[in-house]
Amino acid sequence: MKEFKQLKPSVQDYRDRSYEECIFDNCDFSSSDFSDSLFEECVFKDCHLSNIQVNNTKFQNCTIRDSIVMGLDFSAMSRILLSINFIGCNLGHTQFLDLDLRKFTFEQCRFPDTMFVNCDMTGLILDGADLESTLFENCILKKCDFTTAKNYKINPSDNDVKDAKFTMPDVLSFLTPLGIVVEGI
Repeated sequence: MKEFKQLKPSVQDYRDRSYEECIFDNCDFSSSDFSDSLFEECVFKDCHLSNIQVNNTKFQNCTIRDSIVMGLDFSAMSRILLSINFIGCNLGHTQFLDLDLRKFTFEQCRFPDTMFVNCDMTGLILDGADLESTLFENCILKKCDFTTAKNYKINPSDNDVKDAKFTMPDVLSFLTPLGIVVEGI
């Protein structure tokens, strides 16, 4: 695997490039343009990927670990073989719109002010996810596992939650849209 360490945004143009089996370690890609690039079997460790441009970018079987991935519009990416494993990342202020996320994994990630709209998340395990202020709208959450997730507020009227797994007390957030107050728990 080819390894890149401590790259800075101004060091290289990342548009229309191909990276296969690369490791990006402690790189700052803030506000970089990754448009029309391919990242296949790549690993990003301790990277800053905030506000990057991802128009028609292909992420195929990539892992992003312990990184800041804020302000991205994932719906701008190419959907061809889109598959990303996020581990220990901050995914704040990101948008997942009209996406099939069944080939994604999210482990120990934070999602402050993130939007999931019209996404198929069937069977996802949101292991240790902090979903504070995360919006789920018109999503397929069938068989999702939220048992180790926290701070979620999901409106079951706006999402398909059939056979999804939840735990107390967070599952009580389902009552929020109804204006019900639960006491004594």
